[in-house]
Amino acid sequence: MLGRAGVIIWAALAAGCATRRLEDVAREVEPAAVRPVAVAIAADPPLPGESTEEWAGLAEAAPGVDDGYLTLDAAVALARVRNPVLVGAEHDVEAARWSAVQASRLPNPSVEVEAFPEHEVFELEGGVEFALTDALLAPGRARAFRSVAEAERHRAAEAGVRLTYDVRAAWYDAFAAEARLGVAQRALDALAAARDVAEARVASGNGPALEAAAHTAAYERTRGEVAALELGREAARERLNALLGLEGAETGWTLGGALPPLPDSVEVAEGAEKQALAASHALAAARSRLDALARHGALARAEKGVPDVSVALLGAWEGAPSFREEGEWRAGVGLHTTLPVFDGGRAEGRAWDARFDGEAARARGLVAETTSAVRSARARLVTAHARAVHERDVVLPAHRRLTRETLLHYNAMQRGVYELLQARAAELAAELAHIETLRELGTAQAAWNALLAGARVEGGGDTGTIELGGASAGGGH
Repeated sequence: MLGRAGVIIWAALAAGCATRRLEDVAREVEPAAVRPVAVAIAADPPLPGESTEEWAGLAEAAPGVDDGYLTLDAAVALARVRNPVLVGAEHDVEAARWSAVQASRLPNPSVEVEAFPEHEVFELEGGVEFALTDALLAPGRARAFRSVAEAERHRAAEAGVRLTYDVRAAWYDAFAAEARLGVAQRALDALAAARDVAEARVASGNGPALEAAAHTAAYERTRGEVAALELGREAARERLNALLGLEGAETGWTLGGALPPLPDSVEVAEGAEKQALAASHALAAARSRLDALARHGALARAEKGVPDVSVALLGAWEGAPSFREEGEWRAGVGLHTTLPVFDGGRAEGRAWDARFDGEAARARGLVAETTSAVRSARARLVTAHARAVHERDVVLPAHRRLTRETLLHYNAMQRGVYELLQARAAELAAELAHIETLRELGTAQAAWNALLAGARVEGGGDTGTIELGGASAGGGH
């Protein structure tokens, strides 16, 4: 039996075929088990109205912001190419993939040569030793590391889906910040007109100074709110710059495109919880980690619980020191083994079992968290859509009608200029609220899409608007 093992080892060492076969096997396994992150992201289900071909074209056509306009699609494509977190995740996957390949390698043989020069006899002994146990455990070790690499791949794919959501949410924030600032500027103009009228009435002796002071205070307060909105716009732009990895002159972009149109209804698929669980990259990564932990535990017990066997081919030559006389060759085989008497790997195996149980508990928690996230995202999406439709169909028309009727009464000298300006300010405030609701709806839709694509995202459902200032209505025509 030892002779057969020796022949196999010598053949592998001489031809190198064992290593080449392992490389061929690794190439066959890698495309399915440890794909590069770029392939994993491209294989993710595209969002509604999108395709992987469109993403590839956008990534190639928009490596920077050369034309100065940044649309939503271009922002997502840029982030997939340049975001440092996603690029780092890609390198982590590559490292895990090569670790799996390295784990499949056979151990290197060790060579030992000893020489004993004497006056009358010269002895030369040597041998080649091969760790047989390590070689037999290499396939199992490679499978364990491939599971680790698969977990890293899912983690990177989840980072890609989450990045898509983050970029969409940041782009909506930046667009809404621009729109809010524009509405606030118009409101500030209305308040400035009211202030000017009040000051003119005081100057002509037809109005009280208290009235002018009230309108001046409202105008100055709104100026501070506009300044805060300008700061908010810059913060939203910088958040988007960080996600896209832009710096220097590239940050001088201008937003292009528009918020998505408000649909008449939102589609909330039946069985969304099952779909989210099936698509969850976090759960898939947890399953891969559980497989890796189980395999590492089995390996720990095998490495410590079975003898560490090494086989060797030995040779010796004995002859005269001058080498002129023919010497004597001897050949043999050797066996080296350890006895698992004191350390059978039981403690290390228990440690791996504890890690497995902890990961299993976290995986069960992920199931509950994912289904809860589906219910919360559904409620957030439906509520944001209902609120946006109500504002579009009821609130905004009501305020526009109020402004129009106030203008008619103003022309009929039944309402004063202050009532007209205040009605206009209320209409602008309603527009401001509607912009916030549309931003929230777009963000909620992006969160829902990300959830069904395999990633839970942190997205707040709060909307807020500034309260545009205004003095109480009063005074004459």
